[in-house]
Amino acid sequence: MEVALRVNHVSKSFGKKKIIDDVSFELNRGEVFGFLGPNGAGKTTMIKMITGFLSVDNGKIEINGFDHHSQYEKAMASIGAIVENPELYRDLSAVENLKMYARLHDNVDHNRIQEALEMVGMQDRAREKTKKYSLGMKQRVGLAMALLHRPQVLILDEPTNGLDPAGIRELRDILKKLAHEEQVAVMVSSHQLSEMQLMCDRVGVISTGRLLSVNTMKELTLIKEHESSQRLLTPDVEKAILSLSDEWKDKVTAQAEDYIDLQINKAQINDILRVLLDQDIRVFGIQTIESTLEDAFLNITGGGLKIE
Repeated sequence: MEVALRVNHVSKSFGKKKIIDDVSFELNRGEVFGFLGPNGAGKTTMIKMITGFLSVDNGKIEINGFDHHSQYEKAMASIGAIVENPELYRDLSAVENLKMYARLHDNVDHNRIQEALEMVGMQDRAREKTKKYSLGMKQRVGLAMALLHRPQVLILDEPTNGLDPAGIRELRDILKKLAHEEQVAVMVSSHQLSEMQLMCDRVGVISTGRLLSVNTMKELTLIKEHESSQRLLTPDVEKAILSLSDEWKDKVTAQAEDYIDLQINKAQINDILRVLLDQDIRVFGIQTIESTLEDAFLNITGGGLKIE
């Protein structure tokens, strides 16, 4: 895949506090890349460096092959972004707001303004004053602004904040269409795992300024499946645990009066059943306890990342 954005060993400090610590990743054309982490993890700081609102202390950023520092204008020409909330003139309509914004770019005519409004589904309400708009409608207009100059890289910081479920779904569909059909490279930050799961092709996990992992959603699903455990239903819990070898005892994750949970996969069930039945221990059933994608993330972060 063609790399649209490359972040290479980037660091940023405020005073003595390091906010971004040696972060590297790539964003490809035609994908939605999620930047996931709790509040205060460094997501917005990283995005502000990419979009030019903050300087880079160490490292390098390239956008469509242009160096972020030495070729700043060419690099920035390829980016559209919403950092925090979109700012609109409340007493102007969406069309008028976009006309004002279009003056910042070359080759943006009326047809492109209409096209951008249609892309975000705002063409029917575009002549109303934006002070009448819901938060979701304002986000759509902000997205239309970011798309006006046909950017190859689109960066959105927590774009679903304050949106209702319908607004989140609509925004998700728009971003996936931009990436998969228009080949735009889309980067979205969030602290909500459920959004990332439905929206993104790949997800980078950041915590306390360090990028801990970058995985495709398929890879995360494999991690989830690997972390599944089995619940053995038995009235002989204590006897069952005593009969296990140390290797199997280390797999026990929970127990109660009538069951034992073991961190084993389905292929290992027969082995442990053979051990228990040889000791005349009654087993009334086996249940698979599927782990969640949140469990997979906690596995990646060692349990240190709190996500929603």
